[in-house]
Amino acid sequence: MSPVLTVHAAGPLMTVQDMGRRGVTARGLSRGGAVDRLAILEAAALLNAPEPVPAIEMAGKGGEFSFSGPARIALTGAPMRAFLDDAPIAWNATHAVQPEQRLTIGSVVSGTYGYLTPARSIALRPSLGGVSAHLAAGLGSTLRTGDEVPLENEAPPEAPPRRLAVADRFRGGVVRVMPGPQTDLFSDEVRRRFFST
Repeated sequence: MSPVLTVHAAGPLMTVQDMGRRGVTARGLSRGGAVDRLAILEAAALLNAPEPVPAIEMAGKGGEFSFSGPARIALTGAPMRAFLDDAPIAWNATHAVQPEQRLTIGSVVSGTYGYLTPARSIALRPSLGGVSAHLAAGLGSTLRTGDEVPLENEAPPEAPPRRLAVADRFRGGVVRVMPGPQTDLFSDEVRRRFFST
């Protein structure tokens, strides 16, 4: 029987995401994928993966999870409160999770999108070159309580826990804006107010 990640409780807008689908714009589909692609790359670095692997993207709040076999995971992106059973665990780090343990990811501390990435890659069948949920295009769906996410059969190699020091990119910054085709549809007053706030 293939290993699975069971979702015992799902936060709002929880989906499987990868780096998105490249080269599909001509078919009328945007690239999509993870909102925070850097978090996907950070997870790959933590897990020593040769390339980015799919992750569970959690918007604002996580959920409750268990694994049917021993697992190694990375937690990246916007920091969230995370516990293995009742013990708090670090963000931007890897953790070993045993089948009898419950992983609980609570609300976000700063930022919006956090990521749970299993070292056993999420084993969904690709569609148009990716496994990301693209809700506007009708590809995939949100994860719900009771869902079982299939994982690769191959066990991840044993590895010591790893941590990654990352810059705090979740407390604001500079937003760059440039004129677009709709800019002139807004009045001078609306544009002035936009740039002043």
